[in-house]
Amino acid sequence: MFEKENLEEEVRKFWDKNKTEKKALALNEKAEPYYFLDGPPYATGHIHMGTAWNKILKDFYLRYHRMTGKNVWARPGYDCHGLPTELKIEKKLGIKDKKEIESRIGIARFNEECYKFSTEFIGTMNQEFANLGVWMDWDNTYRTLDKDYIEAGWFTFKTAYDKGLVYKDKYTVHVCSSCETVVSNNEVEYQKVTDESVYVKLKVKGAENEYLIIWTTTPWTLPSNTGVIAHPDFEYVKIELKKGEKWILAKELVDSLMEKIEVSYKTLDKFKGRKLKDLEYETPFHDLPLQKEVKAKIVLNEEYVNLEQGTGLVHCAPGHGTEDFLVGRENNLPALCPLTMTGEYTEEAGKYAGKYVKDADSELVEELREKGLLVTTEKIKHDYPMCWRCKTPLLFMAMPQWFIKVSSIRKKIISDNKKNVKWAYGWAGKRFEDWLQNMGDWPISRQRYWGIPVPIWECQKEDCDEIKVIGSVKELGKDTENLHRQFVDPIEFKCKCGDKMKRIEDILDVWFDSGIAPWASVGYPQKEKPFKSLWPVDFILEGSDQTRGWFNSLAVCGMLTFDRIPYVNVVQHALVLAEGGLKMSKSLGNIVSPDEVIEKYGRDHMRHYLLYYDPAEDFVFSWEKMKDVNRFFNTWKNTVKFQELYGSREKLPSKLELADRWILSMLNSLIQKVQESNEKYYGFKSVQAMQEFIVNDLSRWYIKLVRERLWPTYTGSGKKAAQATLYHILDTLNTMMAPVLVHMSEAAYQDIFRGEGDEESVHFRNFPKENKKHIDKKLEGAMGETRLVVEAVAVARQESGIKLRWPVKKVTISTKNEVLKKEFKEILISVLNAKNVEFADSAKDTVKIDHAKGVIFLDKTVDTELEREWMIKELGRHVQGQRKKAGLKIEDKINLTVDSPMNTQFENADNLISEKIGLDSYSVGKLKGKNKSEFEFRGKKVSVAF
Repeated sequence: MFEKENLEEEVRKFWDKNKTEKKALALNEKAEPYYFLDGPPYATGHIHMGTAWNKILKDFYLRYHRMTGKNVWARPGYDCHGLPTELKIEKKLGIKDKKEIESRIGIARFNEECYKFSTEFIGTMNQEFANLGVWMDWDNTYRTLDKDYIEAGWFTFKTAYDKGLVYKDKYTVHVCSSCETVVSNNEVEYQKVTDESVYVKLKVKGAENEYLIIWTTTPWTLPSNTGVIAHPDFEYVKIELKKGEKWILAKELVDSLMEKIEVSYKTLDKFKGRKLKDLEYETPFHDLPLQKEVKAKIVLNEEYVNLEQGTGLVHCAPGHGTEDFLVGRENNLPALCPLTMTGEYTEEAGKYAGKYVKDADSELVEELREKGLLVTTEKIKHDYPMCWRCKTPLLFMAMPQWFIKVSSIRKKIISDNKKNVKWAYGWAGKRFEDWLQNMGDWPISRQRYWGIPVPIWECQKEDCDEIKVIGSVKELGKDTENLHRQFVDPIEFKCKCGDKMKRIEDILDVWFDSGIAPWASVGYPQKEKPFKSLWPVDFILEGSDQTRGWFNSLAVCGMLTFDRIPYVNVVQHALVLAEGGLKMSKSLGNIVSPDEVIEKYGRDHMRHYLLYYDPAEDFVFSWEKMKDVNRFFNTWKNTVKFQELYGSREKLPSKLELADRWILSMLNSLIQKVQESNEKYYGFKSVQAMQEFIVNDLSRWYIKLVRERLWPTYTGSGKKAAQATLYHILDTLNTMMAPVLVHMSEAAYQDIFRGEGDEESVHFRNFPKENKKHIDKKLEGAMGETRLVVEAVAVARQESGIKLRWPVKKVTISTKNEVLKKEFKEILISVLNAKNVEFADSAKDTVKIDHAKGVIFLDKTVDTELEREWMIKELGRHVQGQRKKAGLKIEDKINLTVDSPMNTQFENADNLISEKIGLDSYSVGKLKGKNKSEFEFRGKKVSVAF
């Protein structure tokens, strides 16, 4: 498998034939459970690079924990309810608005279509995730649309209700006029928009020609005005304009307004805002039906008035804003809300009835102008709430809704988050805490169709307030096959008063669906196993947008039901972006699909690339970086092949050479670092550390140090130690890399490392544990300094025109490292390619070289003998290259002849190069042999034949 071009396909055939994935999922069944909860994506189509990254990150940690002996619960899930699905079906059925769903299609058919769509792609997405090398229990996915899951939702809702944490109230909520439903605070996205703001005059009652001046960015809310808010301690003024009008506004903001309208004025009076309390005025649209009974007045508030912009007098429409609503409630101001769910004015708005509010802005402004109430307008860029699904501007509307009383449990959630939740990134935990600090009550009801029905039945008698909350199918009294609206809406109960009780038509916010996943996904409360053994969730991993999404709904639902946040370890990742840091989009033509990467490079290449970088930062995909990944793969594959040629399964001998002791120390230090990183959910650090070890410590350094000892013709001491060490290192590394390179590691294991009696798959092996006896930090430090010395000398050689393969007479090293002085002389002579190495603080007739740990003195003197060695080194290198061109194998012997103006210096050179170039005979003079070539040494031509 390892040598084949279609390595991954061969490995997958092996897995299928041996049912390897199923066996892996069943490993460690009696061991400590490790409960992973998959954040359910919407099952609305094919996977993309973002969802691929998400699942690969999860798979990495699940494989690691499985290899550490834990009984890993890895069940994938899908979010099946909600507006994304409804909108797809509306488009499919040609539905123009929500009314058509009931009048033309019917709830039953609509929900059946939603069901088909929601389940259609689950199998496809499972296959696409599995194709990435992700191992989860694909045959047992949890789905939020299943009957048991919905029943678990009812159980949670009733638990909250029984605790007094569910209530109904008229309150201002965000409404999407396109989706025709309420939008939770955690679903709101703010965008910079440009709107026309207006300065408006409000006529003071009982005073001639006197006006309050207000400012608003939402003219469409002015028909609902019932109050003006002033700050009790700010200084206000009454000014008089030339035309005789008297205006009241904050002193600090007078000049800025007057400059805009270019009008002069004089100040008549100054006073604190508290003097304005209860001053009555005439609302700007007092002639509309909804304003008939309104007695508008000034109220005081310190929190919601500032002097940064506007006039210091704040327009208050309690039916269209949270702050307005709260102030209105405190001061008995009516909360007018003359809007439908489609954002159109109702009959109460008189001539504006049927008009979409944002479209009516210009007409409202024009009417203000006609009435002489418009001071001025100006364009303003400000943050405005948008629907996260369809990007429609949201409307604030006061309407009856059911709420979860999050304000009563907020402090407990914050405390539990601090004490018991481990955020891989501390700043992410702090961001979550900041979100919790400002979290209001949760409007849980939605006026839609495809979701978990709110399990509340209300008495239909007008003067009866009796309600019934259902927490299970048993309490429902009818074992219906399905718990969606078309099945439960017809079910009625008899009220205590004798009248009938009907279910309210709302469904639950879709975030409630995923919030109950820790218990609903494992069948609780219908059955206690496996919930009791798994609880709480050990690990969740999702995108940074879930701070106020899934992480939030999980925390709230967990506290409602079990008085604790249901998870322990949290990892959040950023976004996948296209090259240049742009968002991937069809319009820009920069989408890169997982399949595209797999086709060009392979699954393991993509896995390694996605796992290598810190997931807390946006992942900017780059084809150039994929080339870097490919270079690493070539290094790793060549290193494994090298081991296959020269390594040995023999047990590590008790006596090891210095280089062997060093690489074993580095390996065991690596194991420590990788385990520590993985346990802290910094997997990217372990992937980076393993690549660094493979490329720089193993391939470029250790193999360089031991290559001579591994050569087939080498007969000196330490050969078996090098062979056994090389095998041990590669076998261990292959196991460590298995959670990353899932296919390549399996192929190498089956073809090279698996012995008789070994585990059936590399993925069944235990993750390596460090052997502390092998760790020698002083040795690692000395080798580290050695490498610095080599780098510094290499630079000096390059500057002096001395090639690395040419020996130098002497290198003197000034160092305080005693291990280096005591044990490293032989290695230094070898790696520096020096005739001698000495340790001293100075040396005569040398070139001084500084490096990070000390000073080096390089002797560049070249005598006749040294020059001869250089010539012979060049000869050996040239012949090796010619052998390769001729296609000779290592064991093939050659008869070599050399001819040059320096023949006397080539005499007896065979003693120095025989082993490396496989000589059978050697002579100097007349050339003999079919393979003829030549090279230059310091301006002189050398001819060669064999």
